[in-house]
Amino acid sequence: MAKAANLLMLLSMFVVLAPLAQGADDLIRKIRPGKEKVTRLSLYYHNVEHGDNPTTLTVAQAANSANSPTAFGMVKIIDNPLTIRPDPKSKLVGRAHGLYAYQGAFDFDILMVVDLAFTDGIYNGSTLNIVGRNHNAVHVRDTPIVGGTGVFAFARGIATISTYFLNLTSGLDVILLFNLTITNQHQDDKVIDHHIRGTTSAKPKTLLQENCKQKPRSRILASNMPSNSNPLWNV
Repeated sequence: MAKAANLLMLLSMFVVLAPLAQGADDLIRKIRPGKEKVTRLSLYYHNVEHGDNPTTLTVAQAANSANSPTAFGMVKIIDNPLTIRPDPKSKLVGRAHGLYAYQGAFDFDILMVVDLAFTDGIYNGSTLNIVGRNHNAVHVRDTPIVGGTGVFAFARGIATISTYFLNLTSGLDVILLFNLTITNQHQDDKVIDHHIRGTTSAKPKTLLQENCKQKPRSRILASNMPSNSNPLWNV
């Protein structure tokens, strides 16, 4: 009797799960990536820890973090603005949400877990996910881009970060220049084009096209870029 009940349960599970498995296969076939594209973006990242409206807050720390020269063991949560120029009052194109974990006992070394959430132009609603080491002792450093959503679905790449401004007198206020090189794959150019342009046939303006003419400082050379690169925000 018990064997018959177990057999009946297995058959019932098969009947329920088989359509779900088929649906998952269909979904994978629909979102299977196709042609690779490269996008280069440049923007400024503002970390503010002083004043009435800080965008970075300490939420946890070890017993000796306050006495550590590298803040070892400290964790901060962030909601930092992203702009097209170093001026904090320049055009806002998104926000960086996430956290820092100070992981260096003997060096100023930070683990970044950050989502860049874009709020303007053709990238509105899309995100990029950055997870990795931000070695602040080095003026120019690379941190991996491990994913994204929207226009940046299936994204991978490198965030080349350099320190543009640092103020330690009134708190840890920092402006960073982010040079982003993103590779991602699209199944159908027409689908992506529709997502970017909506119902208008007019060519959309890029966020940095008319507001920022400064060349970004980066170790990534144009000669190393693939021939199919798409420098939408290259300024």
